[in-house]
Amino acid sequence: MTRSATSTLRTWRDRARPERRVLLRALAGGLGAALASSWLLTAAVTLLVFSATRPTWRSVAAWLVVVEILAFVRAPLRFNERLSSHTLGYDAVTTWRRWLVEVVGRWSTTTWASQGTGDIADRALNDTDALSDLWVRGVLPLLTAGVTLVIADAMTAVLTWRHAWWLAPVLVAGQALGACGLRLSFGALVRSHAVVRHCRGQVTTQIIDGASVIHDLALLGASDLVAERVRHALGPLERAEQRARRLTRLSMFAALAVTLWSLGAVLAASPPLQPLLVVALAWLAIGSADLFDGAHHAVQSLVGVTASGERLDALDVATPAPRQAWPPNPSLTWTHGGDVRTLSPKTRIAITGDSGSGKTTLLHALAGLSDVASPLHVNGLSLSTLVDRDVRRAVRFVPADPQLVRGYVRDVLGMGNTVPDAAWQQLRDLGLSLEHDQRLEQLSRGERQRFAVVRSLSTNPLLVLLDEPTGGLGLDDTQRLLHLLSEVGVAVIVATHDPLVIAWCHDEVALS
Repeated sequence: MTRSATSTLRTWRDRARPERRVLLRALAGGLGAALASSWLLTAAVTLLVFSATRPTWRSVAAWLVVVEILAFVRAPLRFNERLSSHTLGYDAVTTWRRWLVEVVGRWSTTTWASQGTGDIADRALNDTDALSDLWVRGVLPLLTAGVTLVIADAMTAVLTWRHAWWLAPVLVAGQALGACGLRLSFGALVRSHAVVRHCRGQVTTQIIDGASVIHDLALLGASDLVAERVRHALGPLERAEQRARRLTRLSMFAALAVTLWSLGAVLAASPPLQPLLVVALAWLAIGSADLFDGAHHAVQSLVGVTASGERLDALDVATPAPRQAWPPNPSLTWTHGGDVRTLSPKTRIAITGDSGSGKTTLLHALAGLSDVASPLHVNGLSLSTLVDRDVRRAVRFVPADPQLVRGYVRDVLGMGNTVPDAAWQQLRDLGLSLEHDQRLEQLSRGERQRFAVVRSLSTNPLLVLLDEPTGGLGLDDTQRLLHLLSEVGVAVIVATHDPLVIAWCHDEVALS
């Protein structure tokens, strides 16, 4: 395995390391099913050969009982294997998605804009689902195949020790060579698939770029230029895909090579062994082909897991610096333009200026949502250096067009927190008569704004940052909103063009 691919798999394994009992239960189920399948095939074929020697009916009956028992227990063992492995994969996916939420929750607004929320949703759903193959189709099948082969080799050694002691070591040597081949093919497949993904990205880029200017090129009579650029990008993609297919087919020969090696070794050892034992060992060797084929598919799954892991690792754009605890008896100050403003519970500051002057950007910085250090300080500590969970409870930001207002009212209003009784009265004071179990659907911008303001007050914050909160409100609704903020007694910094809101504030910061 290549070091980077191995490191990626190890990282994602450690992020959702299962409990030992769960892993052992899944491994035991897979091992039992694999052993039952191998022994059932060997016992059935050996019975056919044994019957040709015209044994007593009691011997045949004993063989039939063994075959029937193996056939009977194989189905529940296989079911238990599938159930345990999928439970393992589901728990891992849940843990990985929780990690992803924690990672993107640390992003600044700049990072969100550069990554794109649609891409994040796609990675959260598709790539974390693909990562479940790490256990279900990757690690567990490899462990099962390895342990099954060890048990088969041990049985071979016991049965042939007197007459052909060298047979088991030869079988182990062939299996070791096959395992080395799969190990080397994994690194080559990871690199070839990475080249395929890069080439596909180049083709997609050419198509998107060409589509944006196709109309202008058609007017200039040069529409063939887009097709030519796409064809030029398709060449490397086709070559990369062909190489990946060749490597995949080549890795499939490991199972065939191990089978031929094992059969050759059994035939070479056949003269001193009993014919019935030779038949059993030969079919046991053929059964190893199925185990190596399963290992081959497990390697293919791990290649896909590596790609998904690399894409998700790319989202962890920065390691956050250690945060300090929220100080007791907090005192909020805002430094701007050389002036230091102390924010008391009744402070009202209006941020004004023309469109594009940076009002929203300043609010993002104050809330600690941007890449720059927040100019808002708590007992002399920048908001950006404090524990994020405490910051989000004490300083609430309401954007100009609030989202996350779909679903049941009790869930959306609390956002994971207990909804205080006062919040329901505040909704009614703002003209929103909503019930606990009512679903929020198709709210207007003004309704979303009022709802988001009440939601921001539900944690009893020290400061509320509002971005154009009255942009979708009429005169009456604006007055009710300002009255509610006055009654609550919370510090307010608001970016606004509304003269009524500016007059309501005690201080004004004008941006040029």
